[in-house]
Amino acid sequence: AFVSPLHSRCLPPFVHTNLVVFRTDKQALRVDPGTTDLAGIDSVMQTLCSFERVYVFITHRHHDHWYALEHVEKALG
Repeated sequence: AFVSPLHSRCLPPFVHTNLVVFRTDKQALRVDPGTTDLAGIDSVMQTLCSFERVYVFITHRHHDHWYALEHVEKALG
């Protein structure tokens, strides 16, 4: 697993949401793709696109936890 703090639209004083990825040899689970840093998301997505299956889990409805979800869906095709 790895954690990547990416800039997001959080309530002050916070400025990032942690993007967490758990993976096995063939599958990956992304937790809370809420970043506004689409370049950061693209960097992570390049790695994840090589997996057989990629799951996305949103922990709750706050904007800073799902903001880049549409971008992630497009990247996964």
